[in-house]
Amino acid sequence: MSDPTNTVYVSNLASSVTRGRLQEFFAFAGTIENCNVHHNEEGDITQAAVTFSSPEALGTATLLHNAVLDGRPINVQLQPSSSPLPFAQGDLADDLFRVLPSNPKMRAIAKKKMDDVLAKFIITAVDSTFKALKSQVATLKETLEPKMREGMQPIVDAEASLLKQLDEKVRDPLKPHLDKFVVPALAQVTKVILGPVDGGFAQFLKEWNARTDEVVKRVQDKGEDGLKRACSYTGAHHFYWSYWGGLREPCHKLDEMREPIELLGIICSHVRGYQFVSDCYSMMKELARKAYFTLEIQTRANMKAGDSVADAITKAVEDVQGRLLNDTQMYMHQYLFDRLKQVVWEPLESKAIPALASLVEPLDALIPGPVKQFISIAGLLERFISDTVDGILEGAVDEAASSAIEGLASAV
Repeated sequence: MSDPTNTVYVSNLASSVTRGRLQEFFAFAGTIENCNVHHNEEGDITQAAVTFSSPEALGTATLLHNAVLDGRPINVQLQPSSSPLPFAQGDLADDLFRVLPSNPKMRAIAKKKMDDVLAKFIITAVDSTFKALKSQVATLKETLEPKMREGMQPIVDAEASLLKQLDEKVRDPLKPHLDKFVVPALAQVTKVILGPVDGGFAQFLKEWNARTDEVVKRVQDKGEDGLKRACSYTGAHHFYWSYWGGLREPCHKLDEMREPIELLGIICSHVRGYQFVSDCYSMMKELARKAYFTLEIQTRANMKAGDSVADAITKAVEDVQGRLLNDTQMYMHQYLFDRLKQVVWEPLESKAIPALASLVEPLDALIPGPVKQFISIAGLLERFISDTVDGILEGAVDEAASSAIEGLASAV
């Protein structure tokens, strides 16, 4: 005979549920002693009483209340219903507390089992939800992505058309003025700036080579113990005053270059002075620090590979010199370009772009209504001018830098 104190009462069952399915569903709560079912007139199971061999299983079984079995949430109660209708909703917390064992050890075992069951159901629910969402996202992507691409195509076409008209209406009339005034001015300023930069960096490399000769001699004399001490002193501050003296005259010379071109005057006022020299010096100091750090690491690596101290540092110096030359060229070119773009863009943004805006204002009427929120004539004009200036500056810096690169190579 079944023990009613070890029994849970199940209702609201789907018509497809069988006795075997019920026993399988509740099996992990504990060992099932008996499973009595109640059928309706159609022969479907509507209620069941599942009896376990021990009361500890009840706590786990009640956690299955509202769990989905064959597509329907089931009711799991500790008290039988007085009618064939689904069991009344009782206070599960009170029922659970009543059936849990009073022994602390048994309570801990029961709690762990309940936690395991709860975790299992959470993982199952999250996993099924994630899979469903992933499927929905994939479906939405398949259906919406083509529509989005189709919807964006008019915007892309409109922007391309506007850029073409902008090119025709602005670039052609603007190009003669750029070629006659702005391009020569930028090229001249770049050469004047690059001259002392070339000399400064060439002097820096010569000083670095001289200092490195001292490092090599110290390492050869004192061995590995002198390597770190020798490489820790960059000597970069020795280059500063000679570099500042070499730049001072060319910076003043910029004043003499001022033509009746407002843009050139603004450029000259921005690139000369202490800050420009200080920035270049900071770059040299950082280059020297990295070079000596690399020299130390490379020397140790060569020694680890079996080279003598003398051979290890000689090889390392040759390797680091090549890297330093490449880094110097890169730093110098990038700094000049960024610096020139910065000082040129300010007057263009404040004066040239507003003046040119009137030329392209009629193009605003050509933008289709639905795409006006995505395309701005002002934004297109700004991008057009920025690209044009980038091309001019790249050309000027590249042309003027050729002699500097030769000077740097001869310095090493």
